[in-house]
Amino acid sequence: MRFTLLLLCFVVSAAQSAVGQAELAGIDLTAPKMTEAELSRDEVVAMIAAGGVVDLSGRWLNGLDLSGLDLSGAVLRVAGLNNANLSGTTLKGANLDQAWLLGADLSEADLSDASLFQTQFGRANLSGADLSGSRAASNFIGANLAGADFSGTTLDDEATTAI
Repeated sequence: MRFTLLLLCFVVSAAQSAVGQAELAGIDLTAPKMTEAELSRDEVVAMIAAGGVVDLSGRWLNGLDLSGLDLSGAVLRVAGLNNANLSGTTLKGANLDQAWLLGADLSEADLSDASLFQTQFGRANLSGADLSGSRAASNFIGANLAGADFSGTTLDDEATTAI
């Protein structure tokens, strides 16, 4: 099952790949909202400790080390997580719709049951990540998907672009 779903991710027409590249055209990837963080790891940890749903919608968290944190059920809609370290992070059931994770390290992360609509994973490391049961219509162009678990994942092949 895993092989079939991974194969589906890799089998993308040239037109779909061109669409994925076009989505990034004209975007200044050096702008502060794409490169800087407005919170520290300690501030994110304090939000988790406070209990309840962690809402980081629209926040700039680029380059932050959030590795190993439990962000289960967190709301990260439209968040900037470019080049962030999320290795081993639990994002089970999180909402990452329209989030930016360009070049992020999500190795061994738990993204099971997450919502990943229009999420930008370009050049991200998702090796060994668990995306089982998630809903994805995302850009995976250039992403490392080695050993990623896509079992039970709903992939919108019209909107998902891959390597």
